[in-house]
Amino acid sequence: MSETTNNTFDSIFRRYYASLVNYARLMVPADDAKDIVQDVFSWLLKHPGKIREIQSGGEVSYLTRSVYNACLNHLRSKKYDSAYRMWTFYKMEQEYSAYDPDKDPFIRKLFKEDIRKNIDSKVAELPPRSREAFLLFYKEGLSHKTIAEIMGISVSTVENQLYSALRTLREALSGEKKEKKFVLG
Repeated sequence: MSETTNNTFDSIFRRYYASLVNYARLMVPADDAKDIVQDVFSWLLKHPGKIREIQSGGEVSYLTRSVYNACLNHLRSKKYDSAYRMWTFYKMEQEYSAYDPDKDPFIRKLFKEDIRKNIDSKVAELPPRSREAFLLFYKEGLSHKTIAEIMGISVSTVENQLYSALRTLREALSGEKKEKKFVLG
């Protein structure tokens, strides 16, 4: 595994481990929750291609869905009699569907707030002019022309500031830094 992938994995693990264990504890006992989350991260560590894929924007939903499915599988595996198992699985799905991140607006909101905080912190790190243009356009909904008038710059400069801000945010949020290539010749 490359060092970049390893660093990405470490970052994802440190950021989400505790909250995923707490999430899993809603469905299974604490010791089982830790094991389940560790198993999910262990699987992820064995599939470095998946790390890069989810790191580009879907890490929260992917990890939450993986833990949810692993908890259901764990609960299902605890049952022995097949008839009882089918009845129990049906009851489990009904009981634990409230914790399904795709169905529960509260759980979705918690993870959206985490994503929003991350985006807001990256926007705060933008250069002042880019940040101003970005906020006027995306938060205030102003046109390029109006932004140009407010900032005292040309419309093309506003467009350049927005492009620069979006490129910087995309790189910061995806964890990738575009390398500049110099060609001699």
